[in-house]
Amino acid sequence: MRIALIAPPWLPVPPPGYGGIEVVIDRLAAGFDAAGHDVLLFTTGDSSCPVPKAFVRSRAAREQLGQSFVELHHLIHAYEAVRDFDIVHDHTITGPIYAEGHCDGRVVATNHGPFTEELDDIYSRATAAGVSVIAISQHQASQATTRVAAVIHHGLPPGEFRVAQGDGDYFLFLGRFSPDKGAREAALAAAEAGVRALLAARMSERNGSPRTAWCVTTSRSSNACSPADASGALRARRTSRPVPAAWPAGGGR
Repeated sequence: MRIALIAPPWLPVPPPGYGGIEVVIDRLAAGFDAAGHDVLLFTTGDSSCPVPKAFVRSRAAREQLGQSFVELHHLIHAYEAVRDFDIVHDHTITGPIYAEGHCDGRVVATNHGPFTEELDDIYSRATAAGVSVIAISQHQASQATTRVAAVIHHGLPPGEFRVAQGDGDYFLFLGRFSPDKGAREAALAAAEAGVRALLAARMSERNGSPRTAWCVTTSRSSNACSPADASGALRARRTSRPVPAAWPAGGGR
């Protein structure tokens, strides 16, 4: 089967650092290729995913993240490249709407975030045009009024992650400081369990400055927090092991 994947233009695939969507696309593309399918990944020219690729931008547009004309330019060329594929798996926001009349195969679109009022409306119109919309969790799907074709959880090869005993003395949160990522819930869960929490995350950009990695440690006995360099804090604890824990974050993550 001929399967095309369309990645957003904001980060290369796989990403050099933070970029959960791009990690998922990288594993999907490699998995389809390993299964014997004819795969094409439309991405940016600095991507290194080991499958056939096409692009219009030589480098990812990180600094222009979210600008609609950048994504539209990317998508015009993407759908020209993938038009005759059997399945097109679109991971962009605008793509599911643009696809109508520009693709001969079946278009599948994964929503990697919450079904906000605007996105719900966009995906509803896409489904009316024949696009199959995929959710990434049952909770996320329950927030949609649009028709969700299936729930397909993000997956990673478990063999890539060493599983320890989980007998350490702290909880670890690794992600981004954003309300929908669950950092607050992680700290509250640790406090309720009486366990120290280590939160290593990226701060949001402010005034155009680059994102900075920070680490916040919370004490068992108080609500006091102390900021420190995340990489240094994690290196200091690399011989210890966190207690295993999981909780749902907002947006169905």
